[in-house]
Amino acid sequence: MAKYSYVSYTGTGVQQVYTLPFPYIDKADIKVTVNGLSVPFNFFSASAVYCLTIPPAGATVEVRRGSNLISAPVNFSDGSVLLERDLDTLSLYTLYIAQEQADNAADIQRGLQGARGDAGPTGPQGATGNTGATGSASTVAGPQGSIGATGATGATGPAGPTGSASTVAGPQGATGPQGATGTTGATGAASTVAGPQGATGNQGAQGTTGATGSTGAASTAVGPQGATGPTGSTGLTGATGPQGIQGIQGVTGATGPAFGPDPVALSIIFGS
Repeated sequence: MAKYSYVSYTGTGVQQVYTLPFPYIDKADIKVTVNGLSVPFNFFSASAVYCLTIPPAGATVEVRRGSNLISAPVNFSDGSVLLERDLDTLSLYTLYIAQEQADNAADIQRGLQGARGDAGPTGPQGATGNTGATGSASTVAGPQGSIGATGATGATGPAGPTGSASTVAGPQGATGPQGATGTTGATGAASTVAGPQGATGNQGAQGTTGATGSTGAASTAVGPQGATGPTGSTGLTGATGPQGIQGIQGVTGATGPAFGPDPVALSIIFGS
């Protein structure tokens, strides 16, 4: 039978501290006896007592709660405020008294029955029975439990601090596609400044070679070079024609003998 308000220990001849496994309202309600006689003690903690004398080995040490039966721990008066703690204390007081009365009645019943004798020796262990047959494995899966409701989404955490600016340039991205060509602008006004001179036109065909004059007597002195005639005005530069195919170079004629001034040549030069 359970014990609500006391606990018993067997002395060891050394132990002095004993635990209280039950609650109480007032420390004055706790009593300690050794072989039925009260002994002095102190509280070692709220849930343990310390015997001032060491109980002898084999002695019965009993720590018991005995609530005050003369006066209740709470007294109410007219017009007072009812506090929860006072009502709880009075409820526990009533419960503790009922537990103590139950323990006392159990003690009286055990006294009428007489003390329990020592336990007899343990009988021999019986033979182990046959192992039962193993049940067949079930092929049916048990029902799956229902899925619980999804919890509410937690609040978004604060934004982290902005990282420091990097001093290393990132890689250059790929070149984008070329845009469409814009429309051609309007033609500008005619310029009054002469443009650059065009390329020199093709050389005209070579004139027919005149008849070779008679060979003069051989001269040992070089004749004077005639004066250079005036340069004619430059004609308008024609458009550059296509480059013609280069003709075959003619055979170089034989060099005539040296001679003095040729009257025919001089007349051609000076226009006589």
